[in-house]
Amino acid sequence: MSRKKQKLNLKKLGLPFPIHPFLFALYPILFFYSNNIREVFLDVLPLPLFVVVIFTLCIFLVFNLFFKDKIKSGIATSLFLVLFFSYGHMRNTTGGFNIGRFELLTPIWIGSFLLGTYLLTKIRKNLSSLCNYLNIISALLVGFSLVNIIYFEISTSRVARSLENRTEEAKTTSTKLNKPDDPPDIYYLIFDRYASVETLEDIYNYDSSEFTDYLTQKGFYVATNSRANYPRTFLSLGSSLNMEYINYLAKTIGEDSDDESAGYKLLNNFKAQKLLKEIGYQYIHIGSWWEPTRKNDNADRNYFYNPFKFKYLEGLDEFSTKLLETTILSVILYRTSPDGVSEPLWGRSNHRQSIIYQFEKLEDIISKTDGPKFVFAHILIPHLPYVLDQDCKTITEKQAKSRSNEANYLNQLGCANKKIKPVVEKIFEESAGSAIVILQSDEGPDPTKLKLEEKWQKSSINALKEKTGILNAYYLPGKDKKKLYPAITPVNSFRIIFNLYFGADFDILEDKIYMIENKEKPYKFFEFTEKLK
Repeated sequence: MSRKKQKLNLKKLGLPFPIHPFLFALYPILFFYSNNIREVFLDVLPLPLFVVVIFTLCIFLVFNLFFKDKIKSGIATSLFLVLFFSYGHMRNTTGGFNIGRFELLTPIWIGSFLLGTYLLTKIRKNLSSLCNYLNIISALLVGFSLVNIIYFEISTSRVARSLENRTEEAKTTSTKLNKPDDPPDIYYLIFDRYASVETLEDIYNYDSSEFTDYLTQKGFYVATNSRANYPRTFLSLGSSLNMEYINYLAKTIGEDSDDESAGYKLLNNFKAQKLLKEIGYQYIHIGSWWEPTRKNDNADRNYFYNPFKFKYLEGLDEFSTKLLETTILSVILYRTSPDGVSEPLWGRSNHRQSIIYQFEKLEDIISKTDGPKFVFAHILIPHLPYVLDQDCKTITEKQAKSRSNEANYLNQLGCANKKIKPVVEKIFEESAGSAIVILQSDEGPDPTKLKLEEKWQKSSINALKEKTGILNAYYLPGKDKKKLYPAITPVNSFRIIFNLYFGADFDILEDKIYMIENKEKPYKFFEFTEKLK
């Protein structure tokens, strides 16, 4: 066969229309999803995929007006998109090529694009072959990501479980709540990684009596030896909000699975809010920046801190937010952060702003929202990063690094105490002391002082005590506190409340403490109840 015919046949194999811009646009999203697939679900994909396709089409059409050539327009669009989506990764790697306060990366990226566009205007050669190569390369990149995604979804049966609507995850009983004549407001306030009285005294040598005495004088019962039923937020809250142990996840998901997203579903349509909404309660959700508790699809009202000054971006989920951080748009987003700080969107500045917003919004809801209402708030304090001192004044990263983790943790815990008190006072003032209040933590410190082994179940007992010991305080107006006890765990919180106030007849479960193997195997459970007593 002649060389001329070979070239002709190879040309026929190609696709002269530039589909590569659209594939290069889809690839970063699919790749990012693939790398985070164990923490997100498929429902985060439609919005960014739709937006990027429309965005790419608009860019392509603009370039086509300029070049009057679809091949060159496609190449220019792909160059723009590669630079657009690689900017954040390069910035994280290089620090932005900073010289003093001047960042070189942005002008380098803009200069690269302008140079590439200029060269395209000077080329007179037919670029169909380059177009075909770019089509093939971009198709392979997208294909690799799709294969990884499809393999994961099939191997874990995650979609199938969702479609089956496996009711065991939010299993309800035939129990119905009876609505009282004067139904009390209910506040379930979670302070992430707030240690127990026992942990603070025995491990941190910290006297927490000033705060616990305050709560006791207000009528709270402080469970001094309380522990989390599970050592991870999504497991602990999944259990407490659904009023049951969730060890069945080891069977339905697999004890060797690291797919956290399946467990996140427990935090959305959970049993406590379903039972309360059935008798006329409105559910108000004050979310953290952590995606599983950022918002709730079943809430009557959702409140969460918006890190953007752009109103139309305020509803973005964590996946789309972090995806934006990988693009050159992050320059604009950084510069419009509340403090004008050049850092990731959920860096120190916005972590602090989110905490402040949640406490302010909570006080606002208490005074301006009629009942009966069930208010759930997940507030990431004293959870790191350490951004506040004990008087709730801002500390810099340099100041935090100059102190020990233990000192930073105790300072931020002191700030939490300072913020909690006005909330309690406001609840008592507005409800005349009739509201039910639970102040609780989802897990103990990470640990801050002691070390967890690679396999958590093999850690020292003191390290496990630090990790599981939690704040757990109840205000149950007009009811006998004898139903409460020092070692009560979160799984029984709503069982007791629903029995005392709503005529339910839930069994009080044995208080069990489970450890997991590690973050990579969150469904491999080990019971440590007796050892942690």
